[in-house]
Amino acid sequence: MEYLFLKNETETANIPMDMIISLEVKDYYLVCHTVCGRDFCCSKSLNKIEGELPSHFIQINRNIIVNLQKVQLLNFKERTIYMNGQLAYQMAIRRMKAIRKAINEYESDRYDIGR
Repeated sequence: MEYLFLKNETETANIPMDMIISLEVKDYYLVCHTVCGRDFCCSKSLNKIEGELPSHFIQINRNIIVNLQKVQLLNFKERTIYMNGQLAYQMAIRRMKAIRKAINEYESDRYDIGR
């Protein structure tokens, strides 16, 4: 299992990748949203984190990376991704093509594994 190592002034966390819903920049801090409901904040940049993530994590706008494994609904007309009952994000228009491509690749990988 892969982990994402994050730390701030008071805590250090080794978060399993499959527990991460999304990574979001808020007020100059990176917030890691997890399935257990615990958010972890640190000062690492989104660009640095992106290089540490597997391919099923995609950047949907300049402030947010989502885990495709945790997406519940995608609405391309409204450009919205719904992650769970509380998290919904807007996709950037300029990233729509890359998002569609990443979703298609993710789906084809899932289908191939299931055979």
